[in-house]
Amino acid sequence: MPDANLVGLYFVIILGICFITYTIIKYKNTPELNDIVIIILSCVGIIVGLDLGYFILATDEKILGLLSKYRLPIALGSLSIVWTSIDSIKKTWSLSIKNIKQSLNKETDSALNTL
Repeated sequence: MPDANLVGLYFVIILGICFITYTIIKYKNTPELNDIVIIILSCVGIIVGLDLGYFILATDEKILGLLSKYRLPIALGSLSIVWTSIDSIKKTWSLSIKNIKQSLNKETDSALNTL
């Protein structure tokens, strides 16, 4: 398996660039910094959860030692990390787009009112 840190870095960079590019092209506005940070940290959560799940399921019992009897709970925990990270990305993405749309509507309303 490739290095999880490197895969995570590429994943974060690609998704962050896609998010920023999408909002700039479609709405001619940039997302807030905290939305980008939440998406980046959630991407890291996905990579770490997948790496932990792979490690706990694919590693020999001798290497795991005492952790081998907790294989299933750790695997379920890693699945929950991945699940909540994906959910966080989806919610943050949609809320950020909604906020951008609202700010654009407020700007156009205020511009129309000044005329």
